[in-house]
Amino acid sequence: MRSTFKDIENRRDEMNEHWGSGKIADAMAGFVDNWDDYRTKLIEGLKSTGKLVAEAKRSFEKLDQDLAKQGKGKREGQ
Repeated sequence: MRSTFKDIENRRDEMNEHWGSGKIADAMAGFVDNWDDYRTKLIEGLKSTGKLVAEAKRSFEKLDQDLAKQGKGKREGQ
């Protein structure tokens, strides 16, 4: 997702010809500038969320391994 949002800036210039001229073009230029600011925040948020998800995944994998070892130890002790 991060790479998709980063690449959107490159596509912005491709859209200029479709906006026409005058007030619509001015409004779209303002929208794009605002979107750039929010897109940067969104990318940072996705980065932070990705780190949290990766850490949660590692924690669950470790817990699963620990529980598997405990279960294996109980079977061998029976």
